[in-house]
Amino acid sequence: MALGFFPYEPLHYKAAQAYLDKKAAKGLELRKIYLGCIARFEKAKHPRHFVDLDLDKKRYNDPDRSYKDYFRLCADGGWLYVQTLRGMLLFRADPSKDPPPIQTDENVEFDRFWEKNNPRLWKSFLPAALLALALFCLIHYTADYFCASDLLTTNLGLSCLLLFALTLLLLPIVFISSRLYLSKCRKSGQIEPVDRASVMADIFTQWHRILSALIALSLLLGLIYS
Repeated sequence: MALGFFPYEPLHYKAAQAYLDKKAAKGLELRKIYLGCIARFEKAKHPRHFVDLDLDKKRYNDPDRSYKDYFRLCADGGWLYVQTLRGMLLFRADPSKDPPPIQTDENVEFDRFWEKNNPRLWKSFLPAALLALALFCLIHYTADYFCASDLLTTNLGLSCLLLFALTLLLLPIVFISSRLYLSKCRKSGQIEPVDRASVMADIFTQWHRILSALIALSLLLGLIYS
């Protein structure tokens, strides 16, 4: 067994595919991703992986049937479903078959990619802004409950301030990097390779989620046992 870090967002699902291809070249096959980012791999003979974007239910009159048909098509083609993660569908190849890629039409693939990641301000900026606002309120009311000076003298208080600063820093980084990547794809009319800056933005986002969860848990325990 081997573990790996899997921070990729749906916008950069080609980077996720490249990451899994590198693991496959080392004889490692994806089995499960825990906590949204910890990937578990097992040794396998000639492993292969396939990453696709999740189906948009709004496009289908019968979403459940469309899902069943899609997964049946993948299974018949030799792709075993691993899991769905952040709008990505992860598959591994059936060891008894040599399956071809499910999505072979580049134009159709780009249309699905663009529809999934259509650049809308509220879609990428608003959730992060709401998170920053919620974090600010949490810090503010927690400081009032304990003592304003405690916020600067305790490790937990300093951690909250650090998380708030990181959230404000994360907003422009993710927004700008995603807009630049989508602009590049729109100009070329195809899904471009993901650059290192975009991957770093995904890594930063994932670590921010982990830190947010840990600090939120610490705050909750502090309120319970205070």
